[in-house]
Amino acid sequence: MNAPSRLIVAATMAVMLLAGLSASPFAVGQGPDATPVAISYPAYLQGGTCDRPGDPVAALALTATGDADPGSDGIADETPVATGAEGLPAAVSVTEVDASLDELLAVQLIVRVVESEARPDIDIACGRIGGQPDTDGNLYLTIPERDDSGVTGIVWLQADGDATTVTLFLIPASPVPNATPAA
Repeated sequence: MNAPSRLIVAATMAVMLLAGLSASPFAVGQGPDATPVAISYPAYLQGGTCDRPGDPVAALALTATGDADPGSDGIADETPVATGAEGLPAAVSVTEVDASLDELLAVQLIVRVVESEARPDIDIACGRIGGQPDTDGNLYLTIPERDDSGVTGIVWLQADGDATTVTLFLIPASPVPNATPAA
């Protein structure tokens, strides 16, 4: 990743954190002793629209928030837990999809985040994939909340030859809507 791309990602995360903090208090799941607990949300790149989702094209790495140690707690190794202002956790998911960015943009696709694997019919955030990548092959899109979940995000699609790196940043709001504790 070149320096301008890293700067854009850092600025995007800072804006997301500030927007999320000003809109509502931030909280993640809490254990019995009030310590943060890792929460995971399944996410998918799939056909259709947010109102009428189609078949999944790719499962994205689980997004996680909380006091998690990626790789040792059942969360995919590609899923770092980032911290922002005040040390508050944000969910970050990085997945390589075996299709070029041009191929992904040629069909109607969405990024869909659901409440849990047990409740895949409950959307918490969803956004359409589309638009024009920048000269470096990057495309940044918002992922709005669904059904007053309070969870919003940004997806970054980065062209990588015949593949595309999909990075999903999520900011959960308080309260976390029945998310599944990570194993």
